[in-house]
Amino acid sequence: MNRLFVAACCLVAACVPASGGAVAADTVVLEEFRITVGSDTVTAGPTTWTVRNDGDDYHTLVVEDATGDSLAAVGPLAPGQAATLTVDLQPGRYYLTCRLVETEDDGTVEDHLDEGMLASVTVRP
Repeated sequence: MNRLFVAACCLVAACVPASGGAVAADTVVLEEFRITVGSDTVTAGPTTWTVRNDGDDYHTLVVEDATGDSLAAVGPLAPGQAATLTVDLQPGRYYLTCRLVETEDDGTVEDHLDEGMLASVTVRP
């Protein structure tokens, strides 16, 4: 399968083994085709997430502000991999997306964002 990765990964952290289990408040889980956030409300300031790929495919995580500007990213993460992502967030709403785009063997294009890999978090003062 050909893979075309679309997204500048501006912050890539060291990969660590995935831990499995329930989703803790400081954890973001990537799967086909959803993003699960342990807590959808965080406090302003530096926010650190453990990002786990519990899926069967590669995934990325991009943190975007309300205007669509990318603030931080991690990945691509292979199935079973995890990484730590820290980003300084001000009060407001932010979006977590997977920006991976794949070209399947039959030529069809699969865009993970279009498939539903989008979540949001609210940052409180």
